[in-house]
Amino acid sequence: MALDEATLRRLSFIRHMYQLGADQSRQPEPYSAVSVLIFHDAVELFLQLAAEQLNVPTKTNTGFMEYWGFLEPKVGGAGLSQKQAMERFNRARVGFKHAGNRPSKEDIVGYRVTVANFFLENTRTVFGMDFADATLINFVKPDSARQQLVQARASQSEGNLVDALTHTAIAFYEVIEGPLEQIGPVRLGRLSFLRVGMSKLRLSLDAEETSQALEATADMLDALRHEVQDVSSTVAVLSLGLDPHRFARFRRVTPAILKTVGGPYRTVPSGKNLERASQEEIDFCISFVIETAVTLADLQP
Repeated sequence: MALDEATLRRLSFIRHMYQLGADQSRQPEPYSAVSVLIFHDAVELFLQLAAEQLNVPTKTNTGFMEYWGFLEPKVGGAGLSQKQAMERFNRARVGFKHAGNRPSKEDIVGYRVTVANFFLENTRTVFGMDFADATLINFVKPDSARQQLVQARASQSEGNLVDALTHTAIAFYEVIEGPLEQIGPVRLGRLSFLRVGMSKLRLSLDAEETSQALEATADMLDALRHEVQDVSSTVAVLSLGLDPHRFARFRRVTPAILKTVGGPYRTVPSGKNLERASQEEIDFCISFVIETAVTLADLQP
């Protein structure tokens, strides 16, 4: 079934909440325990949205586990899956929130798997689409960025992780190009011609018989190049209102991008082993670009 924009936005928000919970669950103890509350809220929002989508009447203040009974006649078969697992998860959440019984790290890992299985198994049943596709890719602007994200998803499904990350990195810069023009010429970690020129100078110095003074100059240029890149990235992140920590995670995984004047984007060797990226990291990077597009929507030309 085709979902209207409002429903898709709410479903994509639920998926975003799950990803926030998954990130939190990997934090060291005791901080990881907060993920239980985030996971529970995400599942409850899903159940509320499912009731609306299927026109299922519910009562005021419907209990978490009561949704299974309300939805079963509309879903058919055995109804929503993961009922027993969710009962255990709900008891853990109640114990943590109301009695201070903090779950162990092992329990949290198990709850993350339980919640993931719930979404994977029930999203298609209720909404007619895979949970992985519950994103706002179709609403990303500009069109060039959306096309890059679509290609990234296609490459990911084919197992081509390098292409997936490359398309995602290009999509990010397509998203921020317009807003950067609005706030001024601040570069967001993209290699500027100054840094490229400094790199070429360093290569030239390495190719010649250099004195100690020239070697020191080359080292200084290296340090300056890295400093310029770090400062420009930080300033632009703050200027655009992005989360610098999530941006740093994005940059650790994706390739460096260079765009020549009037030419296409191309990747720059950075020593990163892109082929070792996990599916979860690719999901995060694609989601980060979508989040950035939503955040900067008002600044898009």
